[in-house]
Parts: sequence; structure tokens; C-alpha cells
Amino acid sequence: MADVRRSEDTYGEKVDRCLYNSLVNFAGGVVIGIGLSAFVFKRKMWPVILGGGIGSGMAVSSCRH
Repeated sequence: MADVRRSEDTYGEKVDRCLYNSLVNFAGGVVIGIGLSAFVFKRKMWPVILGGGIGSGMAVSSCRH
């Protein structure tokens, strides 16, 4: 008998990959923001927020495709 995949399983896998990608991109952006904040911008908060926002935006963009 053929391996039958339900549409719910396929959709669930896509959502799982999207959430994992979102977490990785957000964390990466925050880490880069912390590094820039510590070494370049004299401990300002805006590079951390900007890095998290850029990471989230990249994740949303990749989830759409």
C-alpha cells in the first residue's frame, strides 16, 4: 500500500519549520545586536531591538515562500 500523507501532517511540518526558522533568525539577530551594542555603540539598547526585528522580518519573509 502506498504511503499516504495527510494534509494536516504536511501543514504541521511546514509550521514547525517556520517556527524553528523564526526562533533561529530572531536569536541570531539579537546576538548580533548584543555584539554591536557591546563593542560599537557603547551599550545602547537599540541595536538589540533592531537585530531582533530584522531577524523576525527575515523569518516572516522566508515563511511566506
